[in-house]
Amino acid sequence: MGLQDVFELAINTYCDALEPPIPANMPADANLKVPRDPHQPPPGTPVDRPTVKPSAVVRLERNTRARLVAACEQEEMGGKAIINDAIEAYLDELNFDGSE
Repeated sequence: MGLQDVFELAINTYCDALEPPIPANMPADANLKVPRDPHQPPPGTPVDRPTVKPSAVVRLERNTRARLVAACEQEEMGGKAIINDAIEAYLDELNFDGSE
């Protein structure tokens, strides 16, 4: 399984688990602009939660990206936070603690 597959699976699984869940098939005209965190602290503020390091660039499938945007809007979070939560939850399901 490649990096894109992991991100796709993690984000889609996360979207399925939300209440209410994000629809599995998004409309063709769905918003694809991933929002920034609406509650982002000013630059230079220490981060209270780690982000995925090193950063990775993954081109999401259109439907997954639309689900990510819908999750951001529903949860009032930015894309980075949703992706981090999704990856964390996915790795927790695999019992991966990162100590290897």
